[in-house]
Amino acid sequence: MIYDDERNWTQALFYLEQAAKQGLPQALYRFGLLQLEGRGTPANCLQALYNMQQAADKGHKEGQFRTGLLYGCEYMNGGYCYWNLSRSLHYLRQASNQNHRKAQAFLASLDQRFQGMKPYLDEFQRYEATIQTQSTQSPPSSTQIEDLEEEQSVYF
Repeated sequence: MIYDDERNWTQALFYLEQAAKQGLPQALYRFGLLQLEGRGTPANCLQALYNMQQAADKGHKEGQFRTGLLYGCEYMNGGYCYWNLSRSLHYLRQASNQNHRKAQAFLASLDQRFQGMKPYLDEFQRYEATIQTQSTQSPPSSTQIEDLEEEQSVYF
């Protein structure tokens, strides 16, 4: 029975990958979700982030929410941490602007929790933006993911 389940995930992954290559936001999101959870393929957080961010950039609100969480290191299923506070807040705000209830609640809890730290957070985001302008602005490519996996040593 486990074999049948794994075969189904592998087959689903195959078809989602074909649709994702066509740039379909829902397929990109679902393909990334399977990669994140390791269904039909070994779990790969960076590859999942790459696909989910593509869906998010095409306006997929669940993709925006998950991308925000991934950049904020909220959910790492045995993968690597790719921390970026500015990108995390950017995608969470995009999802919130599309009335994603969990994104709205998450941002509200952050606002309440860090109320007195706003000046420090703003300064950190400016610093982070400066660093980003000196590095790659886009999510990692497939070849960059392999390089990042070798360089990163933070496992969850």
